[in-house]
Amino acid sequence: VYDDDDDNIVLPCVPRRDPTLQVRESVHKIVRQHRGGFCFEVNFSFAWLLRRLGYSVRLALADVGGQQATTLGKTPAHVILLIDHLPPPPNNNSNSNNNNNSD
Repeated sequence: VYDDDDDNIVLPCVPRRDPTLQVRESVHKIVRQHRGGFCFEVNFSFAWLLRRLGYSVRLALADVGGQQATTLGKTPAHVILLIDHLPPPPNNNSNSNNNNNSD
């Protein structure tokens, strides 16, 4: 089964489009065409958005599913985002403590 509109379904014998590193093309495909994308397309686009919003973002290569590509002499085939200087999450426990009082 191959769905031409869904980039997430891949068969080894079916030719596929190579991912693009052009943010404009990736955003158009993901947002306007409501399609998925490879990690490079999605994460490059999300990094662009986060930077426009003022976040400090770094891209890094990673292994997928614990494959440990680097120990096998291969280059990792996944890209991830590292977001620096995020504020701590809000503390939502203060409200839950007040609800436990049965006075």
